[in-house]
Amino acid sequence: EEEDAARLDEWISSDTRVLGVTLYKVDEIMHGMQLGAAGMHNQVKMWAESDALSGILGLLIMRGFTVVISADHGNTEAKGIGAPKQGVLCEKRGERCRIFNEMRFAEECVSQVPGSAIWRHAGLPEQFIPVVAPHGSAFIQPGTKAVCHGGVSIEELAVPFIVIQKPEGLA
Repeated sequence: EEEDAARLDEWISSDTRVLGVTLYKVDEIMHGMQLGAAGMHNQVKMWAESDALSGILGLLIMRGFTVVISADHGNTEAKGIGAPKQGVLCEKRGERCRIFNEMRFAEECVSQVPGSAIWRHAGLPEQFIPVVAPHGSAFIQPGTKAVCHGGVSIEELAVPFIVIQKPEGLA
């Protein structure tokens, strides 16, 4: 990771005006998290304080870039409530959402998991039927904790938007 800044420096030419860089580390931390939100926050903090991130940010700022940090989605801690038994009826299995292509299969899932709901939206195709887990819950082993995304919660909508610029007068 610490060599990422050196590799990035090689890719940037004097003509580069706009650059998009995707860092997957936070997503990797989230998907491997076993200690809930507190564990995730601790690991993200450790990574953010590492040379890997500061090296990339320092390089970009010293090269005169305005750095914008954001994310594609947020996440939330959820507690397992069990996975509905659907076999091959489910098109896609997520921790917080299941996708079906037939209403009867979605309704069967909802009947197995109290509090879950079918989420219909005018912008979704008719054969795309999401079933979302209840707030704070996930379709995983009962009692286990997970940090996940793919459901309906304010935490999953909240993403950072940070702008960093080189201070005037800094060489």
